[in-house]
Amino acid sequence: SKRRKKFVGVRQRSSGRWVAEIKDTAQKVRLWLGTYDNAEDAARAYDEAASLLRGADSRTNFASSGTPFSPCQEEELDDH
Repeated sequence: SKRRKKFVGVRQRSSGRWVAEIKDTAQKVRLWLGTYDNAEDAARAYDEAASLLRGADSRTNFASSGTPFSPCQEEELDDH
């Protein structure tokens, strides 16, 4: 089966477009970040919101350079 990349805070609608949302745990609400043509743009919107809400150490989809983590890097991170 084809493995699809999954980004935090991103899901695909039945229309094929991608949506981004983030939970604000302090306010106990889910914030709608928008609808995007591709998963990467939605993931970047999530990352920006996560940094604003949770600070620089928040969990994001991309490294600070804007490059996505490779599967090898993800595995290495999971081992530590």
